[in-house]
Amino acid sequence: MPSEKEIGLSDPRPMKPRYWMAYFDALATGPLLAKPHTARRRAGEMARICPYPDVASAGLAKVRTALKMRGSATPPS
Repeated sequence: MPSEKEIGLSDPRPMKPRYWMAYFDALATGPLLAKPHTARRRAGEMARICPYPDVASAGLAKVRTALKMRGSATPPS
């Protein structure tokens, strides 16, 4: 059975900031915007675990702005 080191589970290096930026970009531009509660919840969860506070705050702002813009562009039913 392979050890954790062989699998790569004990790698102490966090993911690069580019990964986190790409995740928030995907939330702000993807089909998940049709579900604002889910997009807001996922962005908040990822911002809490993101090791880069500046990337997390910028990502949250981007998602919130995208949700606002989508909400103002949708005609009332």
